[in-house]
Amino acid sequence: MSFENLVVSTLDASLNPIFVNAGQERFKGVEAELTLEPKSLPGTSVSLGYAHHDARFIRFTEVDPDGNFSDVSGRRLEMVPRDMLSARLDLQAPHGIGVFGAVRVQGRRPLTRDNQHFLESYTEQDAGASFTKGRYRLSVIGRNLSDDRHYIAESELGDSQFYVAPPRRVTAEVSLAY
Repeated sequence: MSFENLVVSTLDASLNPIFVNAGQERFKGVEAELTLEPKSLPGTSVSLGYAHHDARFIRFTEVDPDGNFSDVSGRRLEMVPRDMLSARLDLQAPHGIGVFGAVRVQGRRPLTRDNQHFLESYTEQDAGASFTKGRYRLSVIGRNLSDDRHYIAESELGDSQFYVAPPRRVTAEVSLAY
């Protein structure tokens, strides 16, 4: 897919954030997912997913706050991993105890538009358990169990400002089915 008019942030000569048009970009890739639900084990499923992305600036030049000309045409878009993997196992009974576990891996990604600096790959794990009785379900879910605090996206508020992954967290909920 070719894309034009992507707005990105950069810094002006006074180091204030400004938005600029990033010229033209190209997004190519493939995503696949496979889910198995064996009939012999009702409520059990195994899912595997993979994505390969090639997101590049086709035509984009800019001047940095120091007045240096920068041509990042042909470079990968920052914060976009080439490869992503996911896996999930669910063991859910219609009544009683259920559990799940999931893992997500994102590959190495460029931190800068000139692709001179990269962020290493990261892995997140989630797990949870539930108990169902009649119309009621109690669930406890843990997210980012390894407490990996990686960068997940660049802020739209300014150049080189990043959002960090939420820390390890556990939630509980009670639900009622109608």
